[in-house]
Amino acid sequence: MDSTYSGTYGKLKAYYPDFLSRQFIDDLISSPNLDDIQGRLARTVYGEHINHLASLYRNPELLEIAVNRELVRKNRIALFAVPPASKNSVLAYLAKWDIENIKSILSSKFMDYPLRESDAFLISFRDVPMGIFAGTLRDEDFKAMLSRGSVEDVINFLSPTPYGTAMLSQIDQYRKTKDLSVLFFALDVYYYTNLLNTILFYNGDEGPVLRLVRELIDVHNLDVLIKGKSMEVEFSRIIRGLIAGGNIGVERLSDLYRSQDVEQIAKNNGQFDLGPAVESFRQDGNMLHFDLEMRRQVYSKYMPVISSMSLSLGSMFHFMIMSEVERENLRTIILGKHYGLSEESLRKLILRW
Repeated sequence: MDSTYSGTYGKLKAYYPDFLSRQFIDDLISSPNLDDIQGRLARTVYGEHINHLASLYRNPELLEIAVNRELVRKNRIALFAVPPASKNSVLAYLAKWDIENIKSILSSKFMDYPLRESDAFLISFRDVPMGIFAGTLRDEDFKAMLSRGSVEDVINFLSPTPYGTAMLSQIDQYRKTKDLSVLFFALDVYYYTNLLNTILFYNGDEGPVLRLVRELIDVHNLDVLIKGKSMEVEFSRIIRGLIAGGNIGVERLSDLYRSQDVEQIAKNNGQFDLGPAVESFRQDGNMLHFDLEMRRQVYSKYMPVISSMSLSLGSMFHFMIMSEVERENLRTIILGKHYGLSEESLRKLILRW
């Protein structure tokens, strides 16, 4: 056992009281409006962010940016607390936020849709938060990307980085089709492949984290199938977005794609029980139910395990995932209230285990 993890665990443990309780989230869902949510969050760790931003933004942007700021803070805590043996794995996991931002910037260039950098976020011309600088690229990198004139200019700027290398592998295909999905798929393949490769058996107890990542790859691959089937996309187009390393092989995924429809893929996947998601999908047609149900099952299996791994890589991943899911749930509630979703609908969209 690496003794350097003891200091890491102590640092992270000190921040666990900042996480909101299940009861608090339930009470937020029952809040009558965004002002009430703001008042409740102002009495928590989010209060500092709300106070700092209140003169610049109004709801829902105020709350959404405050929530994003807290995730940035927690990710930086994780990054500064990590011992050397796990740093590459933590960096690889946090790269998801770099990729989210790169995708937003590429989309904005493709559609000639203005974005700007503000207060550590990507902001649209309507002051809507589009992404957060919670990964490993610097603010200066994003400013430089925003100043570029086209999709290919952004890729060329990123060419010295692994993100650029991944996209350059598909640049000819993009030039032929002008289909951004080939670039997005390249980024996703890089992300999960790199994440898998960084989880090394240094401490001897990294197995649960490795299995967690493999099941998240299954979630990604099934999401790609379900979305592709709903849009009636040919399998030859989506295969670029399928990632090796999960429990469901590409050949099995190809067989699943021959299913009659989305519901048949969900029922026959063999990895997850998606019966509840199918029922919710039938009611409102929202494919997000499938992703939520799969991740709910993955986290139910692994989060209790890695939370007990106090002196290991598991404790790092537990903290990062807790931070990510809290941000996701709060954004769901904030935007759901803004757009008038019912409490019943909101509760179905909350991720917990």
